[in-house]
Amino acid sequence: MMRFSIIILGWNGAAFLENCLRALLEQNQDAEIVVVDNASTDDSIAVVQKFLPRVQLIRNPANLGFAGGNNVGIRAATGDAIILLNQDTVVHPGWLRALAETFDDSTIGIVGCKSLYPDARGIQHAGGIVQPGTAQTRHSGWGEQDAGQYDTLTEPDYVTGAAFAIRRAVIERLGGLDENFYPVFYEEVDYCYRARRAGFRVVYQPRAVLHHSETTTFPASYHRAAAYQRNRIRFVLRHWDARALDDFFAREQHTIASANLIDDSVANARAYWDNLLAFPLIASQRRNDATLGAPLTRDENRRVLEMLAALRQAAHHRIATLIMHHAALAQQKVAAPEYAPVAQSILSETIDLAALYTHIENMEAQALLEWAHPHPRAPGLRGWMDTARDFLVTPLLRHYLEPLAQQQSAFNVRTFRALATLMRATDALSRLEQLERLDAARVSDALSAILEQSEVGRTRDA
Repeated sequence: MMRFSIIILGWNGAAFLENCLRALLEQNQDAEIVVVDNASTDDSIAVVQKFLPRVQLIRNPANLGFAGGNNVGIRAATGDAIILLNQDTVVHPGWLRALAETFDDSTIGIVGCKSLYPDARGIQHAGGIVQPGTAQTRHSGWGEQDAGQYDTLTEPDYVTGAAFAIRRAVIERLGGLDENFYPVFYEEVDYCYRARRAGFRVVYQPRAVLHHSETTTFPASYHRAAAYQRNRIRFVLRHWDARALDDFFAREQHTIASANLIDDSVANARAYWDNLLAFPLIASQRRNDATLGAPLTRDENRRVLEMLAALRQAAHHRIATLIMHHAALAQQKVAAPEYAPVAQSILSETIDLAALYTHIENMEAQALLEWAHPHPRAPGLRGWMDTARDFLVTPLLRHYLEPLAQQQSAFNVRTFRALATLMRATDALSRLEQLERLDAARVSDALSAILEQSEVGRTRDA
């Protein structure tokens, strides 16, 4: 009978680990269970130690991410098949037997599970889908109530890494997960695509059921978005052909132009830059690894570099527009759409910002409206009239007009300060844009030269 090794990657999961381990120990067949702790700072170690020696514990000195941490466990495992399991899962009775029976088919290399939400919110995963054109991922059945509609074994694009069973032969062919998908996202998608190219089937087994709390180790944040975007693009560059890449880049341009959140645009800009720098290595891997996409030509490689650099610049322009848009809304004085052409024109022009700042500060100093003191009284009848005015009319007028003057003064100050803030932000963005445009061009040329030298070397070696 096939022997299983179950790798649980732990990180600050003390609240989940005990339930996870108890459910595994209650399965109807024996398995090697290894907890790999990714440098937790909570009570995770103490929880796992309660299960020793039935459970092995490996402590990493640092958080190695999903792929790096699991690879530590894979190297230590001895089973005929290895299951990567999230710490916040609870497997149902018969889960392991269902996986074992699935692997009776020697053509199957990777098996995924039916994953349910723990609070009756329905299905979380019944197989994964990679969207054509964008490589966005989604789960079949997500949010649906489980009524048996996903109870057939299928072969999806990928299965989630939350419960990911791998035949030993696949690991011997592919090695571990790609640790460049750090800290998380797309490593299991990449592995499924590679396994399929190596001749193994990837299947979803609905009889292997578990509950999964989901996202307990990486809550929604800018860092989560940045990791997702970077690894999505890395996956595309590793696997898609030239035609699909052209379509992908066109869709990315549309996504950039329609972005409404500054954080999203920053995450995208960073993702393009990271993959621009990584692309020579990716191109080399495509030439030498048959489980990745077919090698690209020299011209196709050059185009990828140019498009990544262009997308990054487009993302920076969008960031500039959004900064001005949000600053304008904060002041509630200027309609947001008016700032888009202003941003573009300012970024492309050279102006004397120091003189402009001085002018704005002078205008701000004169922006306060002060109540005028009464003039010296004139002699005679005019003096009596001035006295009557000061006694009867002035208090009434002041009671009515002074609040208006104060409101106008406050508006003036806010306006000039907002203008100064906008101009300083524009100045910084302009300088950044010029610097990064230069850097992107230089980097693109340098990376193209590396690719060309690599092509020459490969031809010479052949």
